[in-house]
Amino acid sequence: MPWRSPPFRSLVGSIALASAGLGLGCAGESAADRLTRACLEAMNAEEPLCRCIAEKAEVQLSAGSFDLLVAMLEEDEETANRLRGELDLSETMAAGMFMVRGPAECADALPSE
Repeated sequence: MPWRSPPFRSLVGSIALASAGLGLGCAGESAADRLTRACLEAMNAEEPLCRCIAEKAEVQLSAGSFDLLVAMLEEDEETANRLRGELDLSETMAAGMFMVRGPAECADALPSE
């Protein structure tokens, strides 16, 4: 499973530190769907892992932190900078810290193949 490998975990750490921004998503796309899509594109992970990450983020993060998380995955610098200016420090930190622990928690929770 690629998400259990050390290179994947390094990628997750890099994403947590990356500067990025928020994409607009597709019409009719839910927040969880948008994050799942961004995860699939940015992390080269499998759908069950990305779906778990999205569902966990929806529950654990504020709307602003969630949007910043999507931004970090979509690499939209302009929107990320705007969000960093709008969010308080705790919301900004919550998005980064989520990417440190959320993917690992999901990888551990998914059944082994």
